[in-house]
Amino acid sequence: MKIVFIFLLVPFLLFSQTKNKIIEYNNSIALPFNQTTNAVLNFNMVLLQGAPTTELIKKRNAVLESLNSLDKVLSEIKPMPNDYGLHKATKEGSRIYKTYFKENYTDEHLSKIPSTANDNIKKIEDAKESGVKMDVWNKEFSKRQKQLFIRDTIVVNVDSNMLQRAEEHNAAMNYYFEVVLNELKVQVFVDDFVSAFNANQKEKIKVAHTNLKAQLILSDQFLNSSKPYKGDDSLLKSSAKVLGFYKKLSNGLIPDVIQLNSFPDSIPNDRVDEYKGLLEKVNTGVKFLNTLQTQLNESQIVVNKFFQSHLY
Repeated sequence: MKIVFIFLLVPFLLFSQTKNKIIEYNNSIALPFNQTTNAVLNFNMVLLQGAPTTELIKKRNAVLESLNSLDKVLSEIKPMPNDYGLHKATKEGSRIYKTYFKENYTDEHLSKIPSTANDNIKKIEDAKESGVKMDVWNKEFSKRQKQLFIRDTIVVNVDSNMLQRAEEHNAAMNYYFEVVLNELKVQVFVDDFVSAFNANQKEKIKVAHTNLKAQLILSDQFLNSSKPYKGDDSLLKSSAKVLGFYKKLSNGLIPDVIQLNSFPDSIPNDRVDEYKGLLEKVNTGVKFLNTLQTQLNESQIVVNKFFQSHLY
């Protein structure tokens, strides 16, 4: 009986040891991989929150340190036979991501705090591209991890909600991207007006006003067709408030400036009072324009609260 018992036990022990090795192999790769994912998500969040340069550099360095740690772990692990490319895919993803961060988020790049709508649109595009790369990497990792477990009928909980959390994070980010880009497309033409106004470029002021009016119509259509995110309409309300500010500029200061510019250099006596009244309106409008940053700061507070509520 002992011989039979040993004969039956040995395959079981070997099978258990195989499972343990696979679990250990997975854990050794999954842990630093998950830490890297979290580091990237943290960086993207502070980037979109308009954090100061020192904080951006700190979070960028955390991503690179995490990627270096992942590379070190991978270099010390011998790929298991038929691991469905888990080791290779993780290593290649790390290489791609490290290159992307080094090329796109240098100290010089991060020190250029966005000051125009076009700068902010570029920042959003960078964050979206980064998010897409991480999403692809997460899905590749998860697919190969599942294949490895299914082959050996292993049921294990190794941060099984990681992919779901990443998807929920992406959904909230994509919603934010749509709302803020709709707003920034309007701000582009406000920036054009400010630039032309400061340079006294009369024709460019008119062009900026025409473009602004057209974009405001499109942006209103977007807001009217948008639904709250999981019942949260804070972003939509905040964006509507900022767009309302731009509408006031479009209906007030800008046409007043255009009308003021239409006066001849030598003002007829019978139009002096009209000119003075219009000049006073323009000065009042400029004071209103100078409160734009306050409006944007208030909007950023709403964005930060949205992030805190919906990003995982």
